[in-house]
Amino acid sequence: MEEMSGRLFLGVPINDEVRKKLKQNTWQSLSRYKKDRMTPAHNWHFTMAYFGQIPLSKLESFTKSLLSENWGESFKLGIKGYGAFPQMSEGRVLWLGVSRGEVEISSLAKRLRQLADDHEIEYDQKPFIPHLTVCRMKVPRNLTRLAEDYKVKQELPFIVDKFILYESIGGAQKYKEICEIPIGVSKDQ
Repeated sequence: MEEMSGRLFLGVPINDEVRKKLKQNTWQSLSRYKKDRMTPAHNWHFTMAYFGQIPLSKLESFTKSLLSENWGESFKLGIKGYGAFPQMSEGRVLWLGVSRGEVEISSLAKRLRQLADDHEIEYDQKPFIPHLTVCRMKVPRNLTRLAEDYKVKQELPFIVDKFILYESIGGAQKYKEICEIPIGVSKDQ
């Protein structure tokens, strides 16, 4: 049997300044969900592709390709507003969405998934919807009143200049950075 990696995914991290502001802007509205599974602020990111376990024989070449590819220019991403899966009226996953940069981050996710296809690496096939998960509900809840939270209606922009290959370790809430991939850096051909 082939040796496998841990559970891996590619994500865009948010910077510390935005993380701090988001935490300040969301703590009051999220405090009522403390008994649900909150995502710790230090783990906030935008998942581009979730792989699960990857055969180690494929992981090395995939990582080399991630590092050698030209991922284009860095771009501005704006975080703004709550959303939920499957919908706000019966939310199981509460998230923050994007107000700008959706085309760019979606294009990046598409290219990353294509590279995974090229390396015959399987990933979660759900359509890409840019979001930052803040809480997983134990039971579905009506979250529509959160849509009116004025603090998260204010856009928090940041520059996306990298993405990271993460490993989920010791449970769903601990992540280890495996590899950081820069965006906006020209690669020698």
